[in-house]
Amino acid sequence: MSRSIGSERRLREPVQRIVWDAVWRALGRPFDRRLGVRTEGRRQPEDMQTVGSNAASAYEYAPSPARTFWLSVGSLNIDMKQFTFIDYGSGMGRALLLAGKLPFKQVRGVEFARELNLVAQDNINAVFGSESARNRFSLDTIDAVEFEIPHCPCVLYLFNPFEARIVGQLADKILRSYRDAPREIYVVYVNPKFQDVFGREAFTPIEGPWYAKYFDRRVPSGFSIYRLHG
Repeated sequence: MSRSIGSERRLREPVQRIVWDAVWRALGRPFDRRLGVRTEGRRQPEDMQTVGSNAASAYEYAPSPARTFWLSVGSLNIDMKQFTFIDYGSGMGRALLLAGKLPFKQVRGVEFARELNLVAQDNINAVFGSESARNRFSLDTIDAVEFEIPHCPCVLYLFNPFEARIVGQLADKILRSYRDAPREIYVVYVNPKFQDVFGREAFTPIEGPWYAKYFDRRVPSGFSIYRLHG
């Protein structure tokens, strides 16, 4: 019996993945068509030119669902003009484009694949016509654990970009940065497979408004939000 169940699961999981891939592509294409950009698609780390030593611990590139972004980041009750938005594993830049529609002081992408950063820059140039608008953006081609978090209020966005080991190292780095310069830091973790690493006392879990909680049930990946505050 157990062998039969295991066989069914092995067959079911690839089918589910194919179905969900088709669903997310269908949802993402209108976004790209509407803005005249290219953010949809999936890429494996081994198929890209990457920097750093942690490529084996990274997951495939997939664009962040726009609805999940608005339910999580869009629900933060903060003065965004005082905050820098940082997307870890920013890929072709969909979350960066969405963050650029909000009044963040700066919008930064952290990506270890050079070709994805090049596409993201093209997308930013296509959507934000003025030089002053584009100057809010910066793209860093760097390993996430080597990126130095700026000493200013930050919103850190993760769409399940790494395995547990890297998420743990990133959480350690966030804590060190916070202790070096206490300020408000929000961690928005979408599809939080390894949220236990943020279970330390310093990371305070927060909830969005009731409607975010309600609609989150309809977002397959879900999200968690944590706050560090001085």
